[in-house]
Amino acid sequence: MRITLSTAALAATFSLVSHTSASWLPRPQRGIQGRDSCSTTLTETLTTTTCPAPTRTYTRTTITETVTVSHTVTTIGDETITETTTVTDEETITALATVTEEDRITATVTETTNSVDTVTATATITDKETITNTVTATATITDEETVTETCVPVTTTVTATIPPLPVATCNNAGFQVAYWPNPYVTTQLSSLLPERYKTLVPTKNSTTQSAGLSSTVWDTGNFYGFTPGPNNVQIALMYRGYFYAPVDSTYTFKVVLANDFAAIWTGPTAYSGYLRSNANIVAQSAAGTGVATNVAFTKTITAGTYLPIRIIAANGDAGDGALYLSITDAAGTVYLSTAVDSPYIIQRGCTGDSTPSYPLWGHES
Repeated sequence: MRITLSTAALAATFSLVSHTSASWLPRPQRGIQGRDSCSTTLTETLTTTTCPAPTRTYTRTTITETVTVSHTVTTIGDETITETTTVTDEETITALATVTEEDRITATVTETTNSVDTVTATATITDKETITNTVTATATITDEETVTETCVPVTTTVTATIPPLPVATCNNAGFQVAYWPNPYVTTQLSSLLPERYKTLVPTKNSTTQSAGLSSTVWDTGNFYGFTPGPNNVQIALMYRGYFYAPVDSTYTFKVVLANDFAAIWTGPTAYSGYLRSNANIVAQSAAGTGVATNVAFTKTITAGTYLPIRIIAANGDAGDGALYLSITDAAGTVYLSTAVDSPYIIQRGCTGDSTPSYPLWGHES
């Protein structure tokens, strides 16, 4: 007796998990507005720390699983066989005897023998077959992945070149300056609207590398190439251009003394859209005193910035006009003071649109 056992194979499938690491991006660098080059430089160093693609360390764990399948089949069979054999033995013998005539005897002998044999045989056959089929399947499964990511910071140092002075190589040093007659006497200065001069062509215009006038100079009626004459200085005087900030700082813009009126604008409204109502400061003498003193405001400026600036001063009588002013940083460094030439003021830039020329006098908006 034959028994056939069919056994299925065992299979295991494994996959590794793929890890995608995050990206580190550098911190944005600070922008520098309207910056020109210069042979002498001030160095500002900006340091940023970034993390590149991480170093990966892989640790793999292998799990081995052994499966044993044992299959035993036992067949036992008992069979009894009874065999009967019948044997028939029949024998006929005919004997013929012949004798002499004298005897005249004839004899016939017939002998019949019948034999029946019955045999009963009992056979017991024990057929016992034991089949043991053992299948051993071994599957190696790698189903665990440990990823160690190590970030090694990289420090990048960027050195920006900041000129200590503005570029003044295109005939652009100093402020533009102009004057008009001022119709408002001292007691009427509250009615003075500086914006009226946007569309009035000035009596005269010029340039200057300083700003502000002492009372002595104002009273002479001879400054910046203007000659209104002594005792004829009831005028409005206006400066416009750009202030160059050489360092990061909070700057103070101050009218130290105005006789009789002054106002300052900085930023976009200094270039266009200036009004008495949107000035950074307005300094006006009180009736009867003749002067206004120590009116100031502060502004934080990034190094290398060209800041639009406009200043107006007006005198309400025929004499005794004056404008004293200053620009300083938080450390007390003075960049502009009364009637002192300053390398930090320009009329326009030499390159690009960040410091455009102002419109013609009398054609402003």
